[in-house]
Amino acid sequence: TATAVRVAAMLEPYDPEWIEEPVPPENAAALARVRASTRIPIATGERAHTIGDIREFVEAGVADIVQVDLTHFGGFAPMKHLAAWADAHYLLVAPHNVCGPVGTAANVHFAIATPNYKVLEHFNDFADPWVSELVDRAPRVDASDGCFPLPEGPGLGVRLNHDACASHPRTGGRLRLFEAGWERRGV
Repeated sequence: TATAVRVAAMLEPYDPEWIEEPVPPENAAALARVRASTRIPIATGERAHTIGDIREFVEAGVADIVQVDLTHFGGFAPMKHLAAWADAHYLLVAPHNVCGPVGTAANVHFAIATPNYKVLEHFNDFADPWVSELVDRAPRVDASDGCFPLPEGPGLGVRLNHDACASHPRTGGRLRLFEAGWERRGV
């Protein structure tokens, strides 16, 4: 906690948009100490799977931005419930999103229907080079305005390319951030 408070103080002159999970995500008391020490908004919640996982943080006012992942939180209905509840507490949602083009397409739909949606995290444009091949129309940020275009087509607006999916089976999906070469993902 002391380190997070020190780092937040050092970052304040740069006015970052937020600090993401500056302490272990299950520790609301530590997050409250960081929240009280800085004017930088605090984001948390990417590992939450239920309202119960995030309730204490919202009700205690120790977060400004909720980063729950739509694909881990149960889909649209629970996320709409969470977003409305967060909005009632004057919080924004900026969903965690590292689940590829299908998760991104779902989040674009969710964003369109959610007034307190801040921004969408995504890695599709610079993740493994084959990620965009997994669907027929992978969502891509428009370079002219930094936004995703509105989805077109039925459902989420994307269809799986089953051959591409079969060519790239799940391999565990863990980035070992403190090991040399983590950024190459085993390549």
